[in-house]
Amino acid sequence: MSNTETKPAPVTPTRPYEDEVKVLLSALDGFILENREVAYASSELTSGRRFYQLCREYKVRTKEMLKKALGSDGYKAKLLDPNEKEAIEFAREVRSHSHHLALTPNTLFVPGWGQPEYLGFWERVIRTKCKTIFFNNGWEYSNGCTLEYLIGHQKSLPLFDRAGKAIPVNRAKQQILTAITELEADRFDVPELHSVLGKL
Repeated sequence: MSNTETKPAPVTPTRPYEDEVKVLLSALDGFILENREVAYASSELTSGRRFYQLCREYKVRTKEMLKKALGSDGYKAKLLDPNEKEAIEFAREVRSHSHHLALTPNTLFVPGWGQPEYLGFWERVIRTKCKTIFFNNGWEYSNGCTLEYLIGHQKSLPLFDRAGKAIPVNRAKQQILTAITELEADRFDVPELHSVLGKL
């Protein structure tokens, strides 16, 4: 037997993206009844305050550089796992305070999906399933959370911070601008935050 290891073949999706989205949405329909109030709990995962703090600590400026500095296990342990834990705790808090069923995007895993696929799926969920969105502290530093604010604003959904206070668009714009100013002062490129700000 050869000692040479062969790399596994890349995973090929078994169905088109749109079919996967339909399957997941139909699963949600099983417990989101038509008239049920559903809250979306928006919390950072791959970008946000913890991501930028780690970048500062390891003296890097991009996700790819941070992954290289930490290694895949370190990236998961130092960024993804803590953010997922915090997101789940936040969703539980939203549920207990709002009495709504609370959805958190951070626990979903679909093989072969990248950030664009996840963002597209959760946009569909927000637009078709959710009655309100709650935003965790520091949401204005997160590409995903700020996009979710924009989607909620476009849908005229009630949008609240962690304390349950409404986030009107003028306040949201100021928070995002403050985050942009801080991050750019540390020489981070934040085109996604600029894009959302420009559309609000």
